[in-house]
Amino acid sequence: MAGEPSSILDRLARLEAKLDIFSVFKSGMIFFMPFPPDELGDFLYHANGDYTSVTSEPGKMLMALPQSYKTFWNIAVNTSNNTIPLPDLYTPDRRGYFPRAGDIPGTFQEDAMREIEGTYSGFHSWKKTNPAPTGAFGKTLAVANSALSGAGDANHQLEFIDFKSGRCVNVANENRPSSVWLTPAVLLI
Repeated sequence: MAGEPSSILDRLARLEAKLDIFSVFKSGMIFFMPFPPDELGDFLYHANGDYTSVTSEPGKMLMALPQSYKTFWNIAVNTSNNTIPLPDLYTPDRRGYFPRAGDIPGTFQEDAMREIEGTYSGFHSWKKTNPAPTGAFGKTLAVANSALSGAGDANHQLEFIDFKSGRCVNVANENRPSSVWLTPAVLLI
């Protein structure tokens, strides 16, 4: 076709003229890569909190990042051995965080699910044999008198059974999604 480059090299030359790679990418950018950590490309480092010497190439790049970036990602020089950590995008138990938009980079939220609760009102129990609830189940004493039971003794009571998932798992005002694992990598150029 008229006006199109005649070869792939011509196309690449035109693209290179339009695109200055260093104006598009900035040191400290974090990417989620579909490669294992040992197969990341040049200038990409596994964002796992590992420490590197401040005199190494990635260490020098980390030292040159703005103070706000280092504050957000808890990057500070360990003066006892002159090392600096890479950003860490893993939970304490080494699961990855799910990325989410926000105003303060590096702010983490623990996983949670919405609170689920409900009650089953009014069941009669025999106080001497009534087991304690476990897990997400609980109970509330409604009335402890024999008049309700008609049994004529104080061993009967009316209770409510309740269920609260927050007794067993982290809960929040939202459900947080399942995710796919990708390697978090920080670009240091």
